[in-house]
Amino acid sequence: MKNKNTSQSPELAGGDGFTYEGHVMAFYLTALLAEASAPGCDGTVVNVAGQQRDFGYPLDDVIIKWKDASGRIGTTSLQVKRDLTISSAQSNKNFRDIIRDSLASYQDASFNDDVDKYGVAVNEISSAKFRDLGFLCHIAVESGDIEHFEQRFSTNGNASADIKAIKEVVYQLLDEFSAAPLAPTEKHDFLKHFIIVRFDFLHDGEVDAHIAEQQIQSQLPTNSIVSPVLVWSYVYELGRESAGKAGQFDRVRLVHELSKVVKLKEGRTFEEQIAKIKELTNTYLHQIQSDIDGYSLDRTGLKLEFTEKIKSKRFIQITGMPGTGKSALLRQVVEGYLNSSFVLFLKSNQLVGKNWSQYAQSSGIPSTHNLKDLLVEIQSAGTPILFIDGIDRVDNQHRPIIEELISLILNDPLLIKWKIVVTLRETGLEPLRTWLGSVLKQASIGNVTVNKLDDNEANILSTQFPNLRSLLFSSSENVKHVTRTPFLQRFYLR
Repeated sequence: MKNKNTSQSPELAGGDGFTYEGHVMAFYLTALLAEASAPGCDGTVVNVAGQQRDFGYPLDDVIIKWKDASGRIGTTSLQVKRDLTISSAQSNKNFRDIIRDSLASYQDASFNDDVDKYGVAVNEISSAKFRDLGFLCHIAVESGDIEHFEQRFSTNGNASADIKAIKEVVYQLLDEFSAAPLAPTEKHDFLKHFIIVRFDFLHDGEVDAHIAEQQIQSQLPTNSIVSPVLVWSYVYELGRESAGKAGQFDRVRLVHELSKVVKLKEGRTFEEQIAKIKELTNTYLHQIQSDIDGYSLDRTGLKLEFTEKIKSKRFIQITGMPGTGKSALLRQVVEGYLNSSFVLFLKSNQLVGKNWSQYAQSSGIPSTHNLKDLLVEIQSAGTPILFIDGIDRVDNQHRPIIEELISLILNDPLLIKWKIVVTLRETGLEPLRTWLGSVLKQASIGNVTVNKLDDNEANILSTQFPNLRSLLFSSSENVKHVTRTPFLQRFYLR
């Protein structure tokens, strides 16, 4: 859209304080969060923006984009008024401006006929006038052509005197504001796209704030102790601040902002993707041997070291010689997160394809959303850590999958909370630098080295397997070197 009306500062237009307009925008943001429809939209809300006059929207207070069942994207442009009187009087600036700007929206070259909508959101208005204007627009939609519509207003038509009066008010203003005379078909078409919606905010017993809180509640985990009322207040502040900068929200941005203060559950359209990721994580974990002849040695010191490193580093390398238990440690770490959350976990020998899309398809992960959107959703609903077991053993043909993931995580500002944890052999450190050095150059790197069992760990293991004690504490360094390598001990226990 292009509009040459005089522009004004978004900061000035957005205003400060506890506003009705801010609540209307927040209401649509909660629909965006819940992937739901909302008044004035014929589909799922996918984008919400505020104060968009400088971007070509004559009705600029709240702009909502939505997707219908057939995949079409529609736009609903709303002016927001705390109170409204419906008349053509010169003193009635609010309603006159709404009709004028709605006409400008309708006549704009970018207007999508039969899809887009425009109009007003209001709180205080005569119930009769609200009903009559809404009904006028409704019967315009229900009349397939101008002849059928006009029959309603004939002597024998079914339109009431009040509906006729509202029609005359709107038509008078259309004639006044149109640069060229409008044909009856154009006026009829104008009414088909005009909407008036009413929101109940800012007083005791308000209804729509409660509806918004229910939308928010649907996006909180079952065990969440966070009040949806508090989240509703935060959404309001996000919307008000964004409107002051002529900003806009898609769901990815909204989820990212909310994830800073509250844990969400995965959105409705992400459920299948995330369910498959959880299933694959469970499958891959059980492919890692983490016990010695049925006994799991809890390497507490290493886990504590890992916990400290991941607090300050974005890329953690778990290194060690073969058999020392790198993957076993990784499994214990991942299982710790799985007690209360979920993660993204990959194994080098399970990669297929040359990019994430091919890997996802071959692994049964639905392609409902792109990789970035999926990572933001995991960040908000799970634990934003990418685990890769055996990164140094990734085949050359599958390396682009890892490069795509790591590059996106380390470079996209919406993914700043993400961290990456990998296992690799000590001999793989230099090849990894050669392969991913340019990608990792800005990442803070931490290293956890998994060595042979120390004396304390060997003593714990010898208590479980007394017949190993003499080998674990042998005077021969060569014998101790082998027996204190955890995952070579199965040969001694046969």
